Amino acid sequence: MAEDEINIESREQLAELLEGRSDEEITTFVEALGADAVLEQIFGAMSSQFDASKANGQSAVVQWDIAVGGGTTSYTVTVDNGVCTATPGPAESPRLTLALALPDFMRFIAGQLDGMQAFAGGKLKLAGDMMFATQMQTWFGVDDPGTEPVDGRTARAVRARQAIVTPSSSSSRRAICNPPPRGSPSAPASRCG
Repeated sequence: MAEDEINIESREQLAELLEGRSDEEITTFVEALGADAVLEQIFGAMSSQFDASKANGQSAVVQWDIAVGGGTTSYTVTVDNGVCTATPGPAESPRLTLALALPDFMRFIAGQLDGMQAFAGGKLKLAGDMMFATQMQTWFGVDDPGTEPVDGRTARAVRARQAIVTPSSSSSRRAICNPPPRGSPSAPASRCG
């Protein structure tokens, strides 16, 4: 499994994969695939979805802390000179730190967990420039909260689910296209993509 890479085709596909699954099922599934590989792809996609025009020349260092398997995995997202990079490990002096449990992080990325509601409910912990957190969302194709509803959902949620996550260029990759049966700890057996 170490040579395989996860290929999440879209946020919509990720949302479908997570729909109706418990925290335990999400954690078991991601750990079976390799939490580090899944997080690496998600943060790589975050860099590729960065919209420099929305950052308006701002720079920032943001740390993400994801609770995984009894520990914490940190990623540093750096925006500087219109370029966004994501690297594993904690930041020296982040402007903002966001902390979530793995299942909540996955739901947040898939557009199934609203940041404001997650913060109010204690699922998202912020440290640093909290006002910046809302502004930063727009840099990655997520509109400001309170946008007009579209078919019962906010435009923000619709766009988040439609955003494409860039697949890996590796010749050996596995797609998350068939989740394991509910209650099964195994990774998907089929290869697609």
